Amino acid sequence: MWNRLLPEVTDTPLKVGKAYGQLQKKQQSCRLPFVQGKTISPEAQIYNGKRITLEQNKFGWQSLTLNFKPREVVMTVTEMNDNTYDLLFGYKQWQMAVIKAYPPYSIIPKGRFCGIEGPFRVAGSYAWPASKTLELKVHYVNWVSALDLVFHFDGKNVALTVQENYSSGTGMVIKGKLCD
Repeated sequence: MWNRLLPEVTDTPLKVGKAYGQLQKKQQSCRLPFVQGKTISPEAQIYNGKRITLEQNKFGWQSLTLNFKPREVVMTVTEMNDNTYDLLFGYKQWQMAVIKAYPPYSIIPKGRFCGIEGPFRVAGSYAWPASKTLELKVHYVNWVSALDLVFHFDGKNVALTVQENYSSGTGMVIKGKLCD
Protein backbone atom coordinates (compact mmCIF):
# COMPACT_ATOMS: atom_id res chain seq x y z
CA MET A 1 0.00 0.00 0.00
CA TRP A 2 2.75 2.44 0.96
CA ASN A 3 4.89 1.64 -2.06
CA ARG A 4 2.16 1.47 -4.73
CA LEU A 5 -0.84 3.51 -3.64
CA LEU A 6 0.58 6.37 -1.59
CA PRO A 7 2.95 7.68 -4.30
CA GLU A 8 -0.06 8.03 -6.64
CA VAL A 9 -2.09 10.12 -4.18
CA THR A 10 -2.14 13.83 -5.07
CA ASP A 11 -4.22 16.90 -4.35
CA THR A 12 -5.37 16.96 -7.98
CA PRO A 13 -8.85 15.42 -8.41
CA LEU A 14 -9.17 12.55 -10.85
CA LYS A 15 -11.01 13.13 -14.10
CA VAL A 16 -14.45 11.54 -14.29
CA GLY A 17 -14.31 8.72 -16.80
CA LYS A 18 -16.15 5.61 -17.89
CA ALA A 19 -15.02 3.62 -14.82
CA TYR A 20 -16.57 6.23 -12.51
CA GLY A 21 -19.94 5.90 -14.25
CA GLN A 22 -19.72 2.11 -13.94
CA LEU A 23 -18.95 2.44 -10.23
CA GLN A 24 -21.93 4.77 -9.71
CA LYS A 25 -24.23 2.32 -11.51
CA LYS A 26 -22.94 -0.66 -9.49
CA GLN A 27 -23.25 1.30 -6.26
CA GLN A 28 -26.96 1.90 -6.95
CA SER A 29 -27.59 -1.85 -7.04
CA CYS A 30 -25.76 -2.60 -3.76
CA ARG A 31 -28.21 -2.75 -0.89
CA LEU A 32 -28.31 -4.51 2.45
CA PRO A 33 -31.19 -6.98 2.46
CA PHE A 34 -34.11 -6.24 4.77
CA VAL A 35 -35.39 -8.69 7.36
CA GLN A 36 -38.02 -10.94 5.77
CA GLY A 37 -41.45 -11.60 7.29
CA LYS A 38 -44.67 -9.82 8.15
CA THR A 39 -45.10 -6.24 9.28
CA ILE A 40 -47.09 -7.08 12.44
CA SER A 41 -48.10 -9.93 14.73
CA PRO A 42 -50.76 -10.28 17.43
CA GLU A 43 -47.84 -10.59 19.89
CA ALA A 44 -46.95 -6.95 19.26
CA GLN A 45 -50.04 -5.85 21.18
CA ILE A 46 -49.04 -7.93 24.23
CA TYR A 47 -45.47 -6.60 24.42
CA ASN A 48 -46.01 -3.04 23.19
CA GLY A 49 -44.45 -0.52 25.57
CA LYS A 50 -43.64 -3.12 28.23
CA ARG A 51 -40.19 -3.46 29.74
CA ILE A 52 -38.32 -6.74 29.33
CA THR A 53 -35.63 -7.24 31.97
CA LEU A 54 -32.62 -9.23 30.83
CA GLU A 55 -30.16 -11.50 32.57
CA GLN A 56 -26.59 -10.24 32.78
CA ASN A 57 -25.02 -10.07 29.32
CA LYS A 58 -21.82 -8.90 27.62
CA PHE A 59 -23.60 -5.93 26.03
CA GLY A 60 -24.45 -4.40 29.41
CA TRP A 61 -28.16 -4.29 28.54
CA GLN A 62 -30.33 -4.28 31.66
CA SER A 63 -33.70 -4.05 29.93
CA LEU A 64 -35.38 -3.44 26.59
CA THR A 65 -38.72 -1.87 25.73
CA LEU A 66 -40.33 -2.46 22.34
CA ASN A 67 -42.77 0.10 20.95
CA PHE A 68 -44.65 -0.96 17.83
CA LYS A 69 -45.77 1.70 15.39
CA PRO A 70 -47.07 1.31 11.83
CA ARG A 71 -44.13 -0.13 9.86
CA GLU A 72 -41.67 0.79 12.62
CA VAL A 73 -40.33 -0.64 15.87
CA VAL A 74 -38.58 1.51 18.46
CA MET A 75 -36.41 -0.46 20.88
CA THR A 76 -35.36 1.47 23.98
CA VAL A 77 -32.22 0.01 25.52
CA THR A 78 -31.46 0.62 29.20
CA GLU A 79 -27.89 -0.22 30.09
CA MET A 80 -26.57 -1.36 33.48
CA ASN A 81 -25.36 2.20 34.14
CA ASP A 82 -28.96 3.43 33.54
CA ASN A 83 -28.06 5.15 30.25
CA THR A 84 -30.84 4.77 27.69
CA TYR A 85 -31.04 5.12 23.93
CA ASP A 86 -33.49 4.29 21.16
CA LEU A 87 -32.82 2.11 18.14
CA LEU A 88 -35.23 2.46 15.20
CA PHE A 89 -36.25 -0.36 12.87
CA GLY A 90 -38.20 0.00 9.65
CA TYR A 91 -40.25 -2.58 7.79
CA LYS A 92 -38.75 -3.15 4.31
CA GLN A 93 -36.63 -0.06 4.87
CA TRP A 94 -33.70 0.99 7.03
CA GLN A 95 -34.51 3.45 9.79
CA MET A 96 -31.64 5.55 11.09
CA ALA A 97 -30.82 6.60 14.64
CA VAL A 98 -27.90 8.42 16.19
CA ILE A 99 -26.77 7.20 19.61
CA LYS A 100 -24.04 8.17 22.05
CA ALA A 101 -23.68 4.64 23.47
CA TYR A 102 -20.72 2.57 22.31
CA PRO A 103 -21.54 -0.22 19.87
CA PRO A 104 -20.67 -3.88 20.47
CA TYR A 105 -17.06 -4.69 19.77
CA SER A 106 -15.41 -8.00 18.99
CA ILE A 107 -12.70 -7.68 21.62
CA ILE A 108 -13.02 -6.55 25.22
CA PRO A 109 -9.62 -5.14 26.26
CA LYS A 110 -9.48 -2.46 28.93
CA GLY A 111 -9.79 1.00 27.35
CA ARG A 112 -10.95 -0.39 24.00
CA PHE A 113 -12.83 2.83 23.16
CA CYS A 114 -10.10 5.19 24.36
CA GLY A 115 -9.92 8.01 21.82
CA ILE A 116 -13.05 6.85 19.98
CA GLU A 117 -15.98 9.18 20.28
CA GLY A 118 -19.56 9.05 19.09
CA PRO A 119 -22.13 9.70 18.14
CA PHE A 120 -22.67 6.43 16.30
CA ARG A 121 -25.12 6.02 13.44
CA VAL A 122 -27.31 2.94 13.54
CA ALA A 123 -29.59 1.52 10.83
CA GLY A 124 -32.32 -0.99 11.65
CA SER A 125 -34.75 -3.27 9.83
CA TYR A 126 -37.39 -5.59 11.32
CA ALA A 127 -39.98 -8.23 10.46
CA TRP A 128 -42.01 -11.00 12.08
CA PRO A 129 -40.87 -14.28 10.45
CA ALA A 130 -43.39 -16.13 12.69
CA SER A 131 -46.19 -14.98 15.01
CA LYS A 132 -44.10 -15.32 18.20
CA THR A 133 -40.75 -14.38 16.63
CA LEU A 134 -39.54 -10.84 15.99
CA GLU A 135 -36.28 -10.32 14.10
CA LEU A 136 -34.34 -7.07 14.23
CA LYS A 137 -31.21 -6.35 12.23
CA VAL A 138 -28.88 -3.63 13.54
CA HIS A 139 -26.03 -2.14 11.50
CA TYR A 140 -23.68 0.36 13.10
CA VAL A 141 -23.08 2.46 9.99
CA ASN A 142 -19.90 4.22 11.09
CA TRP A 143 -18.48 1.27 12.99
CA VAL A 144 -17.60 -2.38 12.27
CA SER A 145 -20.46 -4.09 14.13
CA ALA A 146 -23.79 -5.52 13.08
CA LEU A 147 -26.22 -7.58 15.17
CA ASP A 148 -29.09 -9.92 14.39
CA LEU A 149 -31.56 -9.87 17.29
CA VAL A 150 -34.25 -12.54 17.35
CA PHE A 151 -36.91 -12.35 20.05
CA HIS A 152 -38.82 -15.54 20.88
CA PHE A 153 -41.93 -14.66 22.92
CA ASP A 154 -43.52 -17.18 25.28
CA GLY A 155 -45.89 -15.49 27.73
CA LYS A 156 -43.80 -13.58 30.28
CA ASN A 157 -40.64 -15.33 29.12
CA VAL A 158 -38.58 -13.83 26.33
CA ALA A 159 -35.50 -15.42 24.78
CA LEU A 160 -33.30 -13.02 22.84
CA THR A 161 -30.81 -14.63 20.48
CA VAL A 162 -27.99 -12.27 19.50
CA GLN A 163 -25.76 -13.08 16.54
CA GLU A 164 -22.78 -10.79 16.00
CA ASN A 165 -21.39 -10.26 12.51
CA TYR A 166 -17.86 -10.88 13.73
CA SER A 167 -18.53 -14.24 15.41
CA SER A 168 -19.38 -17.67 14.13
CA GLY A 169 -21.92 -20.07 15.52
CA THR A 170 -25.58 -19.81 16.41
CA GLY A 171 -25.36 -16.74 18.61
CA MET A 172 -25.89 -16.27 22.32
CA VAL A 173 -29.24 -16.52 24.06
CA ILE A 174 -30.13 -13.90 26.65
CA LYS A 175 -33.11 -14.76 28.83
CA GLY A 176 -35.62 -12.08 29.68
CA LYS A 177 -38.83 -11.55 31.64
CA LEU A 178 -41.75 -9.30 30.83
CA CYS A 179 -42.41 -6.76 33.59
CA ASP A 180 -45.99 -5.98 34.60
